[in-house]
Amino acid sequence: MRRAIKPLFPLLFYVNPAVVVTLVGVICGAAGVCLAVAGRLEWAVMLVVVGVVCDQIDGPIARKLDVVSDFGGNLDIFGDFLLYVCFPAAFILNFLSFSLLAFVLAALVVAVGAMRLAYYASEKVKDIVIGIPLSLCVFPICLYALYWGGPAEIIPAVSLTIVSVLFWLSACKTKRNSLLGGLSALMAVATFVGVAIGLYN
Repeated sequence: MRRAIKPLFPLLFYVNPAVVVTLVGVICGAAGVCLAVAGRLEWAVMLVVVGVVCDQIDGPIARKLDVVSDFGGNLDIFGDFLLYVCFPAAFILNFLSFSLLAFVLAALVVAVGAMRLAYYASEKVKDIVIGIPLSLCVFPICLYALYWGGPAEIIPAVSLTIVSVLFWLSACKTKRNSLLGGLSALMAVATFVGVAIGLYN
């Protein structure tokens, strides 16, 4: 059946449970970026948290079902770019009122984040993580902006952004294992709960 469909709709040939999970993450990331630009920060964070959870589980699902593919890997990188690069940049733009400083910081985040993702895509790094994963830097920025920061507190916001970028660029090496993924997922859940509480109150 799938072979009969492939000539007419070749993209459908790549659809499997892992790809569906990745696509949910991509959609959540894109929606989160749009909401962040529009100023709906709490809802943006909640959608991105769902996207991050999808990003953490799509790989294990693909390996469990033996459907690992270059297509799924490339799609995952696109989702990572939306979740961990574009979303923080959009968040910074809104948080600093679309000022010149905001555009400079957002451009820095996009440039460094894109380079990091391109490095991992080109070098095929599997067992070693260089620097701090993008996912571990997103949530502190979001939580600070939502609960502790304000437009007048430019210096702390700038400092947090620059520190995150330096972490991405750093040469420290750690073994890629389930601990990093678990920590990312834990931070995602904590952020989701915190935002939900804030919306409820």
